[in-house]
Amino acid sequence: MNKAPGKTADNPYSPSQLNQLLKNLLENEFDHFWLSGEVAEYYQAASGHQYFLLKDDNASIRCVFFRHNNRSQHPIEIGDQVLMLANTTVYTRRGDLQVNVLRLQPLGTGLLALQFQELRKKLEQIGLFSKEHKKNLPKMVTDLAIVTSRDGAALQDILQVFKKKNPLIKVTLYHSLVQGSEAAQMLIQQLRVADNNQHELIVLSRGGGSIEDLWCFNDENLCMQIFNTVTPIATAIGHQTDTTLADFTADQFFHTPTAAAEALAGDFVIQIQRVHELQRAMQQTIRQLLIDRQQRLDLQQVKLTALHPHVIIEKQNTQILHLRQMLDGLAQKQLKQHQLIQQKLELSLFQQQDFYQASEHRLNRLNQSLHQEITEKLHQTKLLFNSAVIKIEQNSPLKILAQGYSHTKNLKNHQTVTHSKQLKVGSLIETQLKSGKIRSLVKELYEDEDI
Repeated sequence: MNKAPGKTADNPYSPSQLNQLLKNLLENEFDHFWLSGEVAEYYQAASGHQYFLLKDDNASIRCVFFRHNNRSQHPIEIGDQVLMLANTTVYTRRGDLQVNVLRLQPLGTGLLALQFQELRKKLEQIGLFSKEHKKNLPKMVTDLAIVTSRDGAALQDILQVFKKKNPLIKVTLYHSLVQGSEAAQMLIQQLRVADNNQHELIVLSRGGGSIEDLWCFNDENLCMQIFNTVTPIATAIGHQTDTTLADFTADQFFHTPTAAAEALAGDFVIQIQRVHELQRAMQQTIRQLLIDRQQRLDLQQVKLTALHPHVIIEKQNTQILHLRQMLDGLAQKQLKQHQLIQQKLELSLFQQQDFYQASEHRLNRLNQSLHQEITEKLHQTKLLFNSAVIKIEQNSPLKILAQGYSHTKNLKNHQTVTHSKQLKVGSLIETQLKSGKIRSLVKELYEDEDI
């Protein structure tokens, strides 16, 4: 007699036995499999386990995603399209067929969005987006590098704006793929080349597209290259609503290539006017500076001329000539006075002939005495005159210079140097000799010493 459960009415299955049997059969029959669909009737328990229906247009099945299998910890929302690695099982308490989810990831753009957020969080944590690392863009760009596709609309948009608003900007194109699996590496290489060529600014750009089209601009290595580039980098990727990790890493990002060109080109006419204004201001400043320097030079020239040894010597020569004239005048005056006295005496003698005859001898002696006195007076006057002349000549700067002495002045303040304390090491001095001048740089100074 067969006593296996469920084979006879005498030995029926219990609900728990049947559910356990079904559970064992399903788990042994079906290995792990991939399953996709849309999330519906989502519920998360306090334990962290997640329960939901996975459906398509014609059917649905219950799913359980246990907390210990959920490594990503990303929330699931109703309406998400997901891809799951799972196996089948039976919830034995109710006999419900359900799918045990082992791994879950969003499908399509949902998966890319998940990867975008994970990488953004990683790069943000290591400081790639920090404002303190951002470099300032040049206020006026004259030498620009563009890393983009030579066949893309982004390049043409930028060039059209530059042609209209600022044709003087020098643009160097570094061609690269901007879409596909090889694009990120090619962009990195071209950024390195552009950085080595030392442009004022690098613009990384492409036109709009789907998240898949722009995905190369979310490459981690590309972001690291942007961060490590010495040249300031601006990005202009996609449309107004597109944002990539390259935008967050760049020193500045623009929403569109056209917006970047508008901002970088500036207003050419205003820039030219500004250049002309700066040029005029610079010329005026230079003219005023030259006038001031010329006035200072003229003033110093006047001071130098007044203190020049030749001028001083000329003044002394004039004083000597004046003294000689005074001495000559004094001698002539005394001679005339004596001549007048002699004439008066002769006239008196002529009028008094008798007295003259009687006093002729005495007059002769007086005449001799007078003549001798005049001679001695003239001799003494000449001696005094010659002595004065000798003293003047001995005190003349030229005489002193001719004896080997010199006149020294400090070129910084044009003062005559009479003591070493007036100078310091490194002072520039000028020495006037009898013939010629010497300019010297003071290397050592000594206190008063015996000569």
